[in-house]
Amino acid sequence: VEVAMVAIQQDLLEERAALKAQVEREGKERLAADAEQRRRAEELIKERDALTARLRLESEQAEKDLAEASRSRAEAERAAQEATSQGAASERGRLRAWTAAAVIVALCFASASELALARWGWSWLLQHPSSYGIRAGLYLTVLLFGLGLARKSWRRWCWGTGCLALAAALVQILGGPAKR
Repeated sequence: VEVAMVAIQQDLLEERAALKAQVEREGKERLAADAEQRRRAEELIKERDALTARLRLESEQAEKDLAEASRSRAEAERAAQEATSQGAASERGRLRAWTAAAVIVALCFASASELALARWGWSWLLQHPSSYGIRAGLYLTVLLFGLGLARKSWRRWCWGTGCLALAAALVQILGGPAKR
């Protein structure tokens, strides 16, 4: 019985030593794992700090780029607005010149027609009772046709009124009943 007790005690001492060794080994492993985990956490913190710094720099650069793009856009809009206003002024000037040219051509046509009447004497027109109305209707038709050519936005009104003036001149040419 005593030998059995010594053997059990020996087994218990060996088991205790094995457990102690296992606890020490697990403690060392846990310490190593904790140290590895701390090292990895420190690496992650360093990566995070580096990434944060890089993102901050990129953010500042993006803000600078955005401000530059905003300035460039404002300058481009200002230049476009100036070009548009200059283009509009140029267009207005061009339209005025075309309108003046149409009026001058119509006046030249009327003057040349009056000179031709005086020079070659179209007796039927000069002696017609509605001579002034016929000439005025024809000159007005030429003026309105020229203005319609010069100004596209006026074309419908000018040509419509010119057709009415031409029709009035034709009716006057036809005359009315003979006077007694």
